[in-house]
Amino acid sequence: MSITRRFEQDHWERQEDDEIVQLERSNDRLEAIELDLDSLWEVGFPSFSYLIFALARFASKHPTDVSTIYTYETPSVNRQYFHNAVFFAVVGNHSRGLLDVIKNALCHQVGVPEDGIPETVRESTSTVKAWNSPDFIDVSDCAPVFHIEDGFAWKIYDAGTWFTDSAWI
Repeated sequence: MSITRRFEQDHWERQEDDEIVQLERSNDRLEAIELDLDSLWEVGFPSFSYLIFALARFASKHPTDVSTIYTYETPSVNRQYFHNAVFFAVVGNHSRGLLDVIKNALCHQVGVPEDGIPETVRESTSTVKAWNSPDFIDVSDCAPVFHIEDGFAWKIYDAGTWFTDSAWI
């Protein structure tokens, strides 16, 4: 089963039959997980979208949680070397727990089924590098990419449309 929802933006009119994803927001600078995007590509992952499996499992165990996962992409020199980075921040009930889920899924594919991992990745001797970032990020500079609500993990499909699939659990 898959479902799509739209989220409200100031310029959209809410329609009676639309279900709305309630994005969580914050004005605080938030702790983050930093992903070395170059290491992700070296291992063989084309993107970090495989996180949805681990997030879906988390969501199914926390059906009342409402959290939004934001990303910010930028070059970084953290860890004393230059790399392309993606920072993940979470606004919601279990932000620390979700940051741990994200880091473990990125680095060790924890919570990701084997068929969600490309064969080239399973055979790779490289590892994906991600760590607790020393930098705190401002969500107003970030894009929402994943969302936890109603026991489901949602991912952005296009501007204003979110998608979930029960097969991700």
